[in-house]
Amino acid sequence: MKTGILSAMLLSVISMAVAQPRQQPVPLPRQIIARPQANVKILELTNVIEGRWRGARITTLAGGLVNVDSVWIEFKINGTLTFKHQQYEFNGPNAGTYTISKNAIQISIVRFPFAHALNGNWNTNTGILSGQYSETRDNDATQPSYYIPGSNTGSFNLTRY
Repeated sequence: MKTGILSAMLLSVISMAVAQPRQQPVPLPRQIIARPQANVKILELTNVIEGRWRGARITTLAGGLVNVDSVWIEFKINGTLTFKHQQYEFNGPNAGTYTISKNAIQISIVRFPFAHALNGNWNTNTGILSGQYSETRDNDATQPSYYIPGSNTGSFNLTRY
């Protein structure tokens, strides 16, 4: 008798389990399944160059003296720029050009009596554009008394602002 009751209860539980279908998981909405991948841009100087950058030129002079003057460059997307530096403010901003290859840049500014060449690299971690520069100053009687013809070389660094 006890086996009969147990058998009946067991059959009842089994029949209930078989009779009730398992609940199926709810399918994910289509937009979640077919989620588009992020458009990852490679971080290169061409993506961030446009705009105004400022910084310094550092020149080591004879006798170990160091001259630092502030500079700013406004880069335009078309490969042109406007350049200004503190040492010869009376000459006003100068126009120039630049070329970029990945994170390397070459800058050229020529306006009599000055010629500037800057070659540098952009550090993607710090956002600093730095490198070496050279400046040539031709003889020019129209410049102020502190103007000295000749050339300088040194380093530069610029940050975007």
